[in-house]
Amino acid sequence: MQKSNEPLVSIIVPVFNASAYLEECLDSIAKQSYKRLQIILVDDGSSDCSADICERYACSDARFTVVRQKNRGVSSARNAAIRIADGDYVLFVDSDDKVDRSFVEAMVASIETNQAEMVICGCWVDAPRKKRKLIPTYTPKNGADLCDAMICKTGIKGYCWNKIYRTKVIKSNGILFSEKLKLAEDMHFNAQYAKFISKVAILRSPLYIYRRRSRSATDTLRSAEVLEKAVEEMKKITPGEKVYVDYLLLAAKIESGGKLDSHFRKLYKAFVRNPYIPIAARIRMRFKHRLSGLYSIYLGAKAKNRYR
Repeated sequence: MQKSNEPLVSIIVPVFNASAYLEECLDSIAKQSYKRLQIILVDDGSSDCSADICERYACSDARFTVVRQKNRGVSSARNAAIRIADGDYVLFVDSDDKVDRSFVEAMVASIETNQAEMVICGCWVDAPRKKRKLIPTYTPKNGADLCDAMICKTGIKGYCWNKIYRTKVIKSNGILFSEKLKLAEDMHFNAQYAKFISKVAILRSPLYIYRRRSRSATDTLRSAEVLEKAVEEMKKITPGEKVYVDYLLLAAKIESGGKLDSHFRKLYKAFVRNPYIPIAARIRMRFKHRLSGLYSIYLGAKAKNRYR
């Protein structure tokens, strides 16, 4: 039974040619144990029957709202929904994924109990060959710490769909997804949000089921060249940003065999001193760096794998 004093939660679902998975996704949202929801479906110019599926759910459940637009990309679709979101909190769900029945209830309870501005939960990664858990192992101390933690071996990752946000923080600071970025746009969004928050909480339960399709766009992040290009685009958009983009660029340069100038040598030294990384791993990094002049495996692999 819905309680009138419960916070309203806006769930944003960008949709593009997702008819094969969309019903399963929307059913998992509609059946949430937490009932006070505003579910915004943004059809981004689908050419299959995705828009019809969205309209059918909106006709049968008043909590669903459908926005239709020409194909402009996932960032534009999410931004369109952010602009009309009325909830106290915002959650993002991708149209080919699904969520545990307690997803919203657990996230809301945690953000309110901890008086945090963000909560990050664990997830199941449902890949073609195997299913595995991805669980946060570290609680960021603040927003700046969150940026570092996203690129270290902490299970935090840069996704937007395993996090709950306060709508007031997003709207009062004009935070939107960059429509210029084709990759890592959710990480960029999180880095903007992190500048305005002081507390992050962690839920170690895997409440989100991320379906990783074999030919999904994020598979291209296996290419160091693509990663480097994405990070360079981030730096053009927000030249004042540091830490997370520099670390990612460092990873890309190392993986593609690039030499480190003095700036990146300093970043490397800061990284191997990072307390989030196990001591044994840091010792191994130093050893590799001394042998080859480059730290060649750990950071690059982990930075790329954040989107898997």
